[in-house]
Amino acid sequence: MEDEYSVCWQTVTNDLEKLLDNSDPDRAYRVMQELYKMKRIDIDTLRKVYEWENK
Repeated sequence: MEDEYSVCWQTVTNDLEKLLDNSDPDRAYRVMQELYKMKRIDIDTLRKVYEWENK
């Protein structure tokens, strides 16, 4: 999204706060590492990383 001053903004869902919650530091770290790779936020990919468990 671009405003009248040609500044680009990216909107995200409220899920992002949940995905980055530090109550599980390993999970938050995985999500953050995936987020760093993105030019545009792909919330579905972040959800998959969030749900992934080390089994």
